[in-house]
Amino acid sequence: MTSRSGTLEYKQANKIRKEFMGAPSQFKATTDEIRSVLIVLQDADVAYPNQEPSADQKRDLEDIDKGCRNVLDEL
Repeated sequence: MTSRSGTLEYKQANKIRKEFMGAPSQFKATTDEIRSVLIVLQDADVAYPNQEPSADQKRDLEDIDKGCRNVLDEL
């Protein structure tokens, strides 16, 4: 299994987070949301570093991936 830190979603979230780091306080909610997406992606990478997830785990990861994409698309 490949590292999620190389996925498009991770790269996109990290890019957006860096752009908002110095933003005014009204963007804090956006920064917090992006940080949450990054944490989810990093947790998935730690949970399945060198193993293929089961069918149930894949389904769960696909749901997580979809949720992360939705958050990033809204931003």
